[in-house]
Amino acid sequence: MWRKPTKTKPRRTCDIIQAQKILQEQVYTKCMKIFRYLILGLAVVAIAITTLEIVKVKKFATISKILIARTLPYEQKLKQPTLRILIIGDSTGIGIGSNSPSDSIAGRLGNIFPEAEITNFSTSGDRIHDGLQSITQIKESYDILMVMLGGNDALHFTNLQNLTDDTNTILEESKKRSRAVILMPAGNLGSAPMIPQAVRWLFERRSKKVRDVLSKQAQENAVIFVDLLHERTNDPFAQKPQKFYAPDGLHPSSAGYALWFKELMKVIQL
Repeated sequence: MWRKPTKTKPRRTCDIIQAQKILQEQVYTKCMKIFRYLILGLAVVAIAITTLEIVKVKKFATISKILIARTLPYEQKLKQPTLRILIIGDSTGIGIGSNSPSDSIAGRLGNIFPEAEITNFSTSGDRIHDGLQSITQIKESYDILMVMLGGNDALHFTNLQNLTDDTNTILEESKKRSRAVILMPAGNLGSAPMIPQAVRWLFERRSKKVRDVLSKQAQENAVIFVDLLHERTNDPFAQKPQKFYAPDGLHPSSAGYALWFKELMKVIQL
């Protein structure tokens, strides 16, 4: 019986198809190899950057401990003061980072109010809750009471509801002890050189949340609020960190405290 011959592809066509498959496989293998090298390279870079950031933070932390150990809070004792000022704060209330106690906020107040008695109950590391515990032990009254807390609440991510409650209570207690209460938390942590570059956005956002809580409570309690927080894009501390930050990359320098004091003078009416 006669059968119709089947059509077969020319050998040359089969060779071309086979060659294309081999070429595709070679290209794929080479691309995967390049991709693996790229991933490995990025991982090495990420590890190197992370290591450098860790080393930098540890260096700043060591410097910070030295500054804390050698700095004493500014106080001004007089036999017959015409004005009595109390400061309850954290390390910024002490003036950590300044060249001398007189460059701190308390020291600058003492300079413009030489007739004032200044008592400083600031403790490095304190949060709003710690300040609340301190103020409940105070039985005396003052003409001015400054609360310089909030920075550590931003740094350590204090629960915002707890922060709200504690801030409300500390302001209520402050008003029982002074006719003029001032709440002045730290500025933008996202601008601080100590904070790793990759997470500065997070600490800036956190600083804003803490600022908003404290500002709202200050308004509700009718106390003076000094807002030191600026966006990193127009924050003098971010633009000139070597000038406005202390060597630990976290606390203000003497020049930094001078900027803060100018902001304080803008809003208080004594």
